[in-house]
Amino acid sequence: MKFSTVDNLNSFLGDVTIVVNSCDAYSDVLELFFKALDEYWPDNQYPVVVNTESSTLLGYTEEQKGGVTWGQRLIDLLYKIETEYVVMVFDDFLLEDFVDKNKLNAVFNLLQSDRDSSVFYLNAACVSDHVDEPENDYRLLKDGVDFRLNSVPAVWKREELIRYTRGVDSPWAWEVFGSYRTFNKGRNFYSSSSQQCNIFRYNYKKGGAIYRGKWVREVVEDKIQKYGLDIDLERRGIVDFSESVDRTFGWKVSFLVTGYKSIGFGVLRFVFRYVKTKLKRVFK
Repeated sequence: MKFSTVDNLNSFLGDVTIVVNSCDAYSDVLELFFKALDEYWPDNQYPVVVNTESSTLLGYTEEQKGGVTWGQRLIDLLYKIETEYVVMVFDDFLLEDFVDKNKLNAVFNLLQSDRDSSVFYLNAACVSDHVDEPENDYRLLKDGVDFRLNSVPAVWKREELIRYTRGVDSPWAWEVFGSYRTFNKGRNFYSSSSQQCNIFRYNYKKGGAIYRGKWVREVVEDKIQKYGLDIDLERRGIVDFSESVDRTFGWKVSFLVTGYKSIGFGVLRFVFRYVKTKLKRVFK
């Protein structure tokens, strides 16, 4: 599918807010994120809101900051925002190329014209379940695929994002279990048709600048030097991908409990899919 041409690039100026998902403990990551944003999107005209516990927009007390979940914080923030659309991006997705404003406006135009649409992922999503189509601009994601609710940079209809988010969610539970909330709802989910067509270009091969709380050296080291930032990589630590670090049994149990709170007995469907995938890898 190809984008339609949008003549007026200022058509959606009052209808869009950029939401950067982060937390108070990631101030060093945010510093790097905004340096990259300033370089590769210097003429951005949309307001930017940072989703952290200390966000002035949220106005949480110190007690509330310590007890609020990521999902509830996102919901609270979205209710404070009045624009129809939000560009949702996580703080460790560091821009590495200029944002194509024409394509971005075409995305807004598509979502506006399709009343049944919920989101447009600015980067290719659910790649293992779809054919790569670099000759096209975008694709309609299949219903029922894993990670249909996805953390890659995206343009959401704000009310739809609220609809698919629960207070119990962590970012990981939101993607995994939240995807089940999107199934069989008659809503359209779009994404770029290929990694070659990504609109918000970051190092997707490494998954971003942070992995399990540690820096990904290959993503950030040259950028820290480039921007002249005083960030000590050793403080947060550097991930070693050669080390296999499994989740603890307690973490897995807690994750499944979160799944049950999120989608009820639908969590059994997740367990079935998970086991099926593991067995395929074993007997491949």
